Amino acid sequence: MNVLVAVSDPLFGDAILNFLLKHQWPHSVEFKVISVIEQNGTTPANSGDEFEFSKSLVDSVSDQLHAEFPAAVVSKVIYSGKPAPEILKTANEWQADMIIIGSHGKTGFERAILGSVSNEVVSNCRCSAIVVRRENSDILNIEFSENDIPEAMKSYV
Repeated sequence: MNVLVAVSDPLFGDAILNFLLKHQWPHSVEFKVISVIEQNGTTPANSGDEFEFSKSLVDSVSDQLHAEFPAAVVSKVIYSGKPAPEILKTANEWQADMIIIGSHGKTGFERAILGSVSNEVVSNCRCSAIVVRRENSDILNIEFSENDIPEAMKSYV
């Protein structure tokens, strides 16, 4: 069984990892953990902070999968391009049986303007897909101090 795991940020990467670790997988499972860096301009995908961030995330998820499922084959790749098409292309070429992806839960206007990678993947994939979400309480349970508020906004708070 080939399971493609698409991660893009630590918050949803943790949710996906928790989902994966709670399930029993066949001994023949292969995980491919990927991240897609959306290209802006001509900067190479393998340079800069975005690459290091993606590499760190993919390494972390891959290492934890390998630790939990030592018999599984775990590979990792970082791509550059548009996320949904790259995920779909990888799933097709690798012959994924399942895609696991996170969702930020955008709705309405924000989703119409920004789009939805998970929606595009689920709507166009040739295999099963699971969309993993965080609990709203997890997303909203962020602590910050007055120092985190920009000076220009403090008069409104």
